[in-house]
This record gives sequence, structure tokens and C-alpha cells, in this order.
Amino acid sequence: MNPEEARLILQCRRAQGQDDSLPAMAEAWEALELHPEIRANLAADAEIDALIGQKLRSFAPPAELRSVILTGAKVTPMLPWWRRRTLLLSAAAVVVLGFFSLLLRSGLHLDGKETTWTGPPAGLQNFLEDTTARLKEENINFALASDKSGELQTYLAAHLKSPVAAIPASLSPLLTYGCEIFQWKGHEVTLMCFETENEGTVHLFTINEKDLPGNFSGPLLASANGYETITWKQDGKIMQLAGHTTHENLRKLAMNS
Repeated sequence: MNPEEARLILQCRRAQGQDDSLPAMAEAWEALELHPEIRANLAADAEIDALIGQKLRSFAPPAELRSVILTGAKVTPMLPWWRRRTLLLSAAAVVVLGFFSLLLRSGLHLDGKETTWTGPPAGLQNFLEDTTARLKEENINFALASDKSGELQTYLAAHLKSPVAAIPASLSPLLTYGCEIFQWKGHEVTLMCFETENEGTVHLFTINEKDLPGNFSGPLLASANGYETITWKQDGKIMQLAGHTTHENLRKLAMNS
């Protein structure tokens, strides 16, 4: 079993541990022994699932719902099994989408902190998808390879048309792999790659704020192409940090500036 197969199996694990005795679950955990970043993502997902469960349990169904359902069952003709399955899946999708719509409007609380979960604006969503796709496809061509962030900053300052962005203080002392400048929809984007001690490689993208219209307040957390991301505004730039780690770890790396 490879790590991706293990991750997919463990994502189906029920929160109360009802599936933990299954051989497939034990095999999946064993397959991830050397992949702490995937384990961390699963742990973060479990926290969010628990919050969603709390939200669902807090909603009281309308008093008349049971009678309406029973009445409908009496007068509705029985459908063939293949149509019943499609109908149930469609209804489930509507319920899930409606619930997540409520969460997106209200925000989630994680560890007592407000987590911005309003969904990125359309332009930013496209940016997240395209930048993380470069990482997923390993489509990175370093213009300068160096293990020192200062050398990367000097190179970017000499080759960008606009001022180079200051990187968060928590990233500055880390070892780096390199940097590149590429075009996204005709606009300059920079990428710097850092090696953290516990969170693996994280990738910092920057683009001029004027080149990516769309308002959002505070650091915005999102997922794209298997990467977790945190995006924020800083000195006329939009900064995006991506990695195979938790949102909370990304927040610490990005906001300790």
C-alpha cells in the first residue's frame, strides 16, 4: 500500500474509532510511519470533522419533519434501486453543500482561535490552484539555487520590476533550495522554497496585490491540489505559503514576522 492509498483509506475512518479494528486501517497507519506530514494533515482533518459533528448535533430538526417524511413515504411510489441510489446521493450532496455553506459564512473555531474560512475570491482561487499545480507537477525551474534566503532575496531584488517582498522572520533563518520568477496571466510571481525542521518543504509565492483583485480580510486558509495554504496581504503584496502540513503550522511560519 502506497502513502496516497493509505491517506484515502484513513480519510474514510469514522471519528469515534468504529473502523480501527479493520485490517485495512492498521495497514494504512503502518504505511504512513515515514510520512509524518500526511499524519499531521489527517489529524487536522479529524479536528475539523469533530467540529462539524458538533455543529450538526447542535441543530434541532423541525418538530414536524418526522411526520412529513413518514407521510411522503406512504404516498411516494417505490423507485427502482438504481434511481433510489442516485436520488439519495443527490440529496446527500445538497445537505452537505448547504451545511458547508453555513460554515463558510460563519467561520470555524479551532483551538479557541477564529479561522478565516470564507472561501477565497475567484481570482485568488485560480491563483491557488495554478501555483500549487506547479508544485504537484514539480514544474519548478530555479533561476538561482542557494541555501541562503538572503542570496535569493538579492537575486529577486535585482530581477523584479517591482520591489521584492520581505519574507516572514520565521522563514529567514531556514535553509532554502532556490527561487524563480514566472508569469501568471501576464503578471510577475516569485517562488522561494524553504526546508523546515519538522514540516518538510514549504513554498512561498508572492504577487503584487494590484495584479490579483479580490478582497479578503485576515490570513485566509485553503487547500488546493493536496497542499494546505495560508494567504495574506503585506506591503502591497499578496503572499501565499503552501506545504504538506497543517494550517496551524503554516500560520506560525507565516505570521511570526
